[in-house]
Amino acid sequence: FRRAASRGGHAPTAPDQRSDESGSPRGLNFFVPRRGFWVTPLLLDLNFLVFLAMCLSGVGIFFPDNVDLLHWGADFAPLTLTGDYWRVLTCNYVHVGLIHLAMNMYALLFIGLFLEPLAGSRRMAMAYVLSGLYASLASLSVNAEWIAAGASGAIFGLYGLFFAYLL
Repeated sequence: FRRAASRGGHAPTAPDQRSDESGSPRGLNFFVPRRGFWVTPLLLDLNFLVFLAMCLSGVGIFFPDNVDLLHWGADFAPLTLTGDYWRVLTCNYVHVGLIHLAMNMYALLFIGLFLEPLAGSRRMAMAYVLSGLYASLASLSVNAEWIAAGASGAIFGLYGLFFAYLL
């Protein structure tokens, strides 16, 4: 390695230091927005950052309290229908523990890998937001006494859009 570097050549890098064409280390490129693939990484990052902020503020990592979830914007009919209308949007980014977050982000990553190049970034972003809003409204009408949080409704909407493209 030293001889190659001293002769003006480049010393090979260790496998764990290699990067892809975007310059990010391997394994992290799904979190880096780039041209033609920016919605999926942005949504992954946003969900992870909200969860990190929740944990840093003292919310339980595996079993958060209901009060903490409500503080961070979970959907709950008595609050949402009496003026906290923003909860139908914010509840799509609040997750009920690390396992819940991991499963939702796993599903989002794999549908995003296929759907974003197929549908385009703008359509995917609109589908995510609108599916999340409609899922929140459906949850309010069916489960008025439950606290709802998570990206599952938005992600199911993305899978529905993908299914429509398949047909």
